Amino acid sequence: MQNNRIAVTSLGGSGEEARNCFLLEAGNHTVLLDCGVRREALGEFDRVYPALTREIAGRLTAVFLSHAHEDHVAALPYLYELGYRGNVYGTEETIRLAGGFMKKWADFVTSAGGRLPFSVETMNRVAFSTISLGSQVVEGLSVTAGRSGHMLGSCWLRFEHGGKSLLYTGDMTLAGRLLATDLPPESDGAVVDCAYAGRTLSQAGQYGALVDLAEEVAAGGGKLLLPVPPNGRGSDILLHLCENLRGVPVYAEANVAALCGELLKERKWLRSDVCGRISGAGEESNGVGLPWGRIDAVALPCGQIDAVGLPCGRIDAVALPCGQIDAVGLPCGRIDAMNRANTFTNAISLPDVQSRSLALSAPGPAVYLTGDGMMSGPAAAAYFEALKGDARNCILITGHTARSALGSRIFDPAFRAQAGLAARAERLTIKVHLDDQDVIALNRSVRAKKILLFHAPLESTRELTGKLRNLGVDARCGLEPRALEL
Repeated sequence: MQNNRIAVTSLGGSGEEARNCFLLEAGNHTVLLDCGVRREALGEFDRVYPALTREIAGRLTAVFLSHAHEDHVAALPYLYELGYRGNVYGTEETIRLAGGFMKKWADFVTSAGGRLPFSVETMNRVAFSTISLGSQVVEGLSVTAGRSGHMLGSCWLRFEHGGKSLLYTGDMTLAGRLLATDLPPESDGAVVDCAYAGRTLSQAGQYGALVDLAEEVAAGGGKLLLPVPPNGRGSDILLHLCENLRGVPVYAEANVAALCGELLKERKWLRSDVCGRISGAGEESNGVGLPWGRIDAVALPCGQIDAVGLPCGRIDAVALPCGQIDAVGLPCGRIDAMNRANTFTNAISLPDVQSRSLALSAPGPAVYLTGDGMMSGPAAAAYFEALKGDARNCILITGHTARSALGSRIFDPAFRAQAGLAARAERLTIKVHLDDQDVIALNRSVRAKKILLFHAPLESTRELTGKLRNLGVDARCGLEPRALEL
């Protein structure tokens, strides 16, 4: 390849959901963008792990991570098993979280009777190095990182070489409720998240529907279970319910409540209006000062703003000290949200199994948040067993679930009959990725002439690919070599 050329090959992720991994060749630089796995096809190695080889591992000069979720990081030990010995670059927050997600994947495989293509010791050999928000030179390559709004520490990455530039969005949202998104600079080409391809979703409408469903279930005397990822979307949902659901107790597993509290301390990652609403925030400052602009609300092509406006209230207390006795007698912390009418809704943190049992046995309606979006762990199983037999109850899935996970099986009639599942199962997408309209809106600013779409099945991207081509963009989706070349 010519020294001033940039090329990208998808080793996984383009034309499918997960195992996101992209090979970027820029002159003498060969780097990997993310290195994830796919839960959907456990047992089919070529569909679980990226299409990595020893030859590729030997050529790599660096690996860059967009964020810590397992579909972007859990194949890193496999890469090292193939012989890679270089650095893996990510934000400080991504590095802090990545080890836990790699272990989560390893535990899932072994518990399902599968075999890992790496030793547990290899997980400890991953050599992490920190990158910062803003522009820098890493391993001789010019890299700019900006906040992508997907989860704590998530970022998009923009690479420059030979007078050309390539944007990798990682997982990105333009409609985050808590986390800020920085608008990337213009780029010649882009690898773009399109997880909601074929759909256009109003985040405000989805949050409204969430509260409506909680109120409907409560009015019928039922309980609502929300399995959520504790990072990112879980915090968004917890605080939205605290501020907007009246008269219904909201219980959150300790990992959800604790991470929500921790997230609200990470000022440089939060939207400026959220910082301004946190009690004691003082002067509004995001601590980052990136020069290319920030998205707090995104102007969509129709001229409307698709963003969830926070209520006019403020968060006056994030987490009260553990050991405090709350209104229902549970020995746990509490998250209080207050609006200007001085009415309170409390999210009650559940630190242990005993607290969970007490909360589940409390009479009357309730909402429970458990930090396991796919319902694959023991806590989610405990909620499922406690709530499944009552038709007044409801389990709400707000994101992607692997086909083999309990969060998918609850929609299967045969499984429902076998498990004695009388409770309703519903889906409601809370946006943490880009939909069709978001991709088009983003590229109106980025102005990329070539785009490689990822994070959605090929058949779902056909309409979006057509729309982009009608706008003069060379849009593609798939695993062909050098699918994007500049």
